[in-house]
Amino acid sequence: MRNITIQFQDFPDRYWESVQEHAPDTTSLISRLEEIRRAFLPRVDHPIGVNLLDESGNSMSIGLGANSWLLIFTRVDQNAVPLDQLHSVGEHDGGSTVRFCFSETDEFPGSYLVPRALAEAVVREWATAGTLSNQIRWAYEGE
Repeated sequence: MRNITIQFQDFPDRYWESVQEHAPDTTSLISRLEEIRRAFLPRVDHPIGVNLLDESGNSMSIGLGANSWLLIFTRVDQNAVPLDQLHSVGEHDGGSTVRFCFSETDEFPGSYLVPRALAEAVVREWATAGTLSNQIRWAYEGE
């Protein structure tokens, strides 16, 4: 697996704190994402969101819903300037919205959600090979 860092906001006391952890392999990565999701269920009003960062600064933002995940990939240049951003495209109603708690609560179209098992496979491929899986559809932001 490539060098992947898990980044999320924790709320251990009165203030949010940024947490960064290294994932040694894809099995540990997926397990840790589930641990984070479960740990935040009773603590925040909406499902938690995390960011996975690779050694080049590219990121995969993941909204960790119970049955469906949101995926947003951001590719950056050598100066960490975003070049483009793609989101997952699921089969949910395009008129609904979902909320995830990244550094703050953000609202996203429900059409971004993909089944969790499929999203896990996509995350494994990106963490291992750095490629966006063709198992799901991707669209540029605004599409």
